[in-house]
Amino acid sequence: MSEKVLEVRNLVTKFNTDRGAVTAVNGVSFDVYKGKTIGIVGESGSGKSVTALSIMKLIPTPPGEITDGKILFKGQDLATYSDSQMRRIRGNKISMIFQEPMTSLNPVYTVGNQIEEVIKLHQAHGLSKKDIKDKAVEMLRLVGIPSPEKRVNEYPHQLSGGMRQRVMIGMALACEPDILIADEPTTALDVTIQAQILDLMKKLQDELGMGIILITHDLGVIAETAHEVVVMYCGKIVESATVKTLFNNPQHPYTKGLLESIPSFDSTKSGEKGRLTTIEGMVPSLFNLPKGCNFQDRCFNVKDDCRGIKGPPQLEKIEANHAVSCFYPVGKESSI
Repeated sequence: MSEKVLEVRNLVTKFNTDRGAVTAVNGVSFDVYKGKTIGIVGESGSGKSVTALSIMKLIPTPPGEITDGKILFKGQDLATYSDSQMRRIRGNKISMIFQEPMTSLNPVYTVGNQIEEVIKLHQAHGLSKKDIKDKAVEMLRLVGIPSPEKRVNEYPHQLSGGMRQRVMIGMALACEPDILIADEPTTALDVTIQAQILDLMKKLQDELGMGIILITHDLGVIAETAHEVVVMYCGKIVESATVKTLFNNPQHPYTKGLLESIPSFDSTKSGEKGRLTTIEGMVPSLFNLPKGCNFQDRCFNVKDDCRGIKGPPQLEKIEANHAVSCFYPVGKESSI
């Protein structure tokens, strides 16, 4: 078993609004291991990005607030860290790639300046200006940008979307972090560039041994890159398993619905040629969640127990590395 570098335990993040407090992340727990990738999947609004921002302690306060849980990085609880303490962690020990590089990079500074800033902040002790510049060039070379000596002096608008995302990865890896959080790192890119970015992340993970938290709504990306996966819905984890187990034997109706909505070459699988299976309905508002299971109004397997008689279902293990939050798991006979 690889070394465990991060333990998230019962994380709760709330936002205080004019309509009252809303719980965006509700009791989330998972582990990140050295050299391994954990995927976090779910629809928009499921709490994936807020979970990542909570780990980095980048939740805007107010209105946001981490109200419960632990974020244990190598045994130290980041939830108790001050802003100054977190500044020594962010970009150094834990780095994050955001989904839209054009809004994450500063348009008035060269990409070299921005990588150098990270190095100066965390690694500049004893390094000359030339050493720092050389390190920035080396990071661009590491992430596969051609002619890095030239590109280091260019501005973000002079680079393609794929190159900007590579710059973001170079910045994130400049201090060789223990953990890389990638929030939808390929969303704005075409499929060819997506594949290149994912291959690059895997290659760098193998070289540097870092743990990766990959946040995405794309289960195809999860299948290609992740070792373990957690499925989130309305701020909660509804299923967690190894990737192989989840794809071969999904237990939660929501997970099954997500997997069956993936386009397939076997278009007759769903019984009606050419049509994709869909999950009916909409994600409920966090201000007005139903009693019992949050997925009840969209579930094909809903029973009276799901509507609040027993309270909400809890995440429980059904196998050593497989847990599900459902009163009536769909079981192997329903898997795809």
